[in-house]
Amino acid sequence: MHPQVVVDGAVVAPATDGQSGTTPDVPPDVPPDVPPDAASTRRSMPLVLGALYSVWAALACDAVLDISLRAEPIWQPGRGALVSLLVVWCVVLLLIGLTGRIRRALTVLAPLCLVIGAANWKRMSILEGPVVPSDLTFLEHPGFLEEMVGWRWIAVGAVVVVAVTALVHVLGRLAGRRFQPVTREHPRRRAWLVLRAVLVLVCGLALVHTTTFNRPGNLWSKLYDAAGVTWAGWDQVQNYQQNGLVGGFLYNLPAEVEPPAGYDAAAMKEIADRYTERAAQQNQHATTALAGYNVVLVLSESFSDPTKLAGLELGEDPIPHTRAVAKEQWGGESLAIGYGNGTSTMEFQALTGQAEALFDPRLSIPYQQIVPGHPDYPSAVGWFKDQGYRAVAIHAYSTMLYNRENVYENFGFDDFVHDTTMHEDAHVEHSPFISDKSTYDEVLHQIRASDKPLFAHVVTMQNHVPTQWYDDPVEVTGTSGSEAAAVGGFARGLSYTDADLPALLDGIKATGEPTVVVFFGDHFPGIFSSRTRNANSDLTMHTNPMFVWSSEGADHRALPVTNPVSFLPLALERIGAPLPPYYELLREAGIRLGALGPDGVVTRSDTVVPYADLDQRQQQVLRDLRMVQYDFSFGQRYALDEMWPGAASAGE
Repeated sequence: MHPQVVVDGAVVAPATDGQSGTTPDVPPDVPPDVPPDAASTRRSMPLVLGALYSVWAALACDAVLDISLRAEPIWQPGRGALVSLLVVWCVVLLLIGLTGRIRRALTVLAPLCLVIGAANWKRMSILEGPVVPSDLTFLEHPGFLEEMVGWRWIAVGAVVVVAVTALVHVLGRLAGRRFQPVTREHPRRRAWLVLRAVLVLVCGLALVHTTTFNRPGNLWSKLYDAAGVTWAGWDQVQNYQQNGLVGGFLYNLPAEVEPPAGYDAAAMKEIADRYTERAAQQNQHATTALAGYNVVLVLSESFSDPTKLAGLELGEDPIPHTRAVAKEQWGGESLAIGYGNGTSTMEFQALTGQAEALFDPRLSIPYQQIVPGHPDYPSAVGWFKDQGYRAVAIHAYSTMLYNRENVYENFGFDDFVHDTTMHEDAHVEHSPFISDKSTYDEVLHQIRASDKPLFAHVVTMQNHVPTQWYDDPVEVTGTSGSEAAAVGGFARGLSYTDADLPALLDGIKATGEPTVVVFFGDHFPGIFSSRTRNANSDLTMHTNPMFVWSSEGADHRALPVTNPVSFLPLALERIGAPLPPYYELLREAGIRLGALGPDGVVTRSDTVVPYADLDQRQQQVLRDLRMVQYDFSFGQRYALDEMWPGAASAGE
């Protein structure tokens, strides 16, 4: 007799297998209306669909990340797309292994990809540059992120993330009703647990291996190479758009820095002695003691010359006073490392004399990637202090931007004056940034208040991320729409900066203290259309006005395109002060080579000569530069005390 089953008051005979009279072995997670021959298929469906869904999820997440790069066309997978997809798939499988449910994995991964994509899109919009690994340091400063992005965008982003997370969760639950998950009673539960453990182990190790992407023998790097990827380290926007956000991000992970061939104590001693002798010869012509002058280095945020751009016509010249100073004193153009970004690296070059072009391309943000790794770092700050100067940094913005607070301390500045400690914090019209006039007034205050000669490093903020903040933008023709509005507003901001320049220089003269000022723009803002950029040469888009001014009178010299590493040597030369051996090396490099750029040197005739095409004597100077730069940054600093005494004195 088989046991009776009562359903809704009626006696129903239980199903049998037709032979032994026993009930079929149907797992508890399979409904009773499912035929026995479909039970095993039904049990395997979650695993099969999980694998398919995981691939789909990886594709969707990788596409979201790449779309955030604003490439044209919007998304065009490069040669390394399959490798990048494999990296993302490893993340998906790892989360599935950890959570045991694809729904839970996607609930975590979908908002994470949205946040990363949004952060990258916003960074591209503001700075014309993608996220890099060193940007993770900004997570330590949520207040700064709020200042840069704004509460409105943060609120919108939060709503979108919550909505997408909820949608993924709901869809996952609906799919779970159709295809039952592996439960505690599932006959294959043990196999599933083993599979989860394998996923966590294999995918976890694979992802940990990505952190050594730039070390010799890395398998991920070999996969990208096998796919035919070409890394564009000289231009990170191109690099990311060409190879995807995942590939570009991996490329910018920390890299091992190899010393130049022949680097050792003896080689550095030879170089130090050579330039010590040349500096002694050059200094025979020095006419002024250095400590008799204040030295002011002014980096003017986004200060550039839009009137030189082909395809655009401005209704007025926004920088007439700057042009007049450049014609009366030493004037020319600075060589920018980037378009729309690169401010901190321009600072780094000017303060350290170390050219970004001579570092590995992956070390594109020294303030975040190089300087923090040292208890002190050789810079003009320490050297000026060794000469009896007081050193002050003035930046009209947050101390957190590009880790400046820690970097300036590392360099050895006596004081760091910023947005909350400046004596004035006025704004021009509707601009959210402190005006250049307030910044210039702070410079004058610091000169008057200092008992010692002053070395002031100044970074303005007024023209940062220019937009329509002014009621009377400059008229722009040759384009229309958003570009015309952006350029017109930017040009009006430039005109305000330019109009405040005479007051700064006249104020310096009024102090009666001899002073030399190096003024330069760091880059064009990222507001120009691809049509405008394509209509102008790469060199045109990477040069900005600069001059070296002395309070002691006019002395005109037309300067060639100049890398910031040469700014302070030029300032000392302008006032007739003696040069340390390191600055003699930089002076000679500026004369014999030109401005150091990513693809070669920019000569006095504004042509770019690849490094491989330099003659033998030029190659020797370039080799000396590479050796000294490595020695001061990653090497043993064999030559530092002789070539640049006191330059690394942050801890003193």
